[in-house]
Amino acid sequence: MQLKLTAALFAALAISAPIDCTEDADVYEYIVVGSGPGGGSLAANIARAGHSVLLLEAGGDNGDDILQQMPFWASANAEMPDVLWAFFVGHYQNETQARRDSKFSYLMPNGSYYTGLDPPANAEPTPVRLRPFKTPADDVSSVQRDDDWDIIAQLTGDDSWLAENVRQHFNDLERNQYLPDSTEHGYDGYISTTLNRMDYLTSRPPLMDIVREVSNRLANTDPQTEEVFLEILDTDINNADTRRYEQQGIKQIGVPCRRAERAVLGSRLRCQDT
Repeated sequence: MQLKLTAALFAALAISAPIDCTEDADVYEYIVVGSGPGGGSLAANIARAGHSVLLLEAGGDNGDDILQQMPFWASANAEMPDVLWAFFVGHYQNETQARRDSKFSYLMPNGSYYTGLDPPANAEPTPVRLRPFKTPADDVSSVQRDDDWDIIAQLTGDDSWLAENVRQHFNDLERNQYLPDSTEHGYDGYISTTLNRMDYLTSRPPLMDIVREVSNRLANTDPQTEEVFLEILDTDINNADTRRYEQQGIKQIGVPCRRAERAVLGSRLRCQDT
């Protein structure tokens, strides 16, 4: 399971205690703060269970913007003014010490920012000045190494962290769209997973040659035909083989994306579908 997804699943959420159910539209049984992968999914599941829930989120909904839907545009999306909510952090109580940090930022009179050790005379320090937060759609869907989970189980003494048990959570969440009828994947979850289209490579012979040469050098393979090479690329990185990360070579990485819509941000779609 990818680290981002794991972090989202176990993120701290601010939720009110349940209250008596009422028909008053202004009263809710639950309040969930934050509509990200943790909060958004939680709120949707609570509502689907028949409870009233209020989901709170700062900012608007930009999920229909092409920059936010396509993983390829994640870097550009991260700088969109309407969704950016980054912030500057003060690492030191002593401002003199803080200014010795090469990452210390200053606000310029024209509204831009200077970061570095030699600010202009008219720049004002902004160690904790707020700006919008980002929601770039750059996620991947990749199951973590089994021994990482098993180490956590060993350290905590809690077998629910064993890789075989965490794998079941991944399958419960997954709606696989690239490998039908596999016992190693889930098909009824709400996080759609797919792969990139191979015609992106096949329609660009120079790029295809580069990727093939990299594959040859990494895995010591020399596929004689394009069809054989594409079969190598079709290897499922999320298979249940405990040695999958020991097998050197090039593999496609799953993308949490609805194939028909090429839309990511699973928690947003989960809330919309609810």
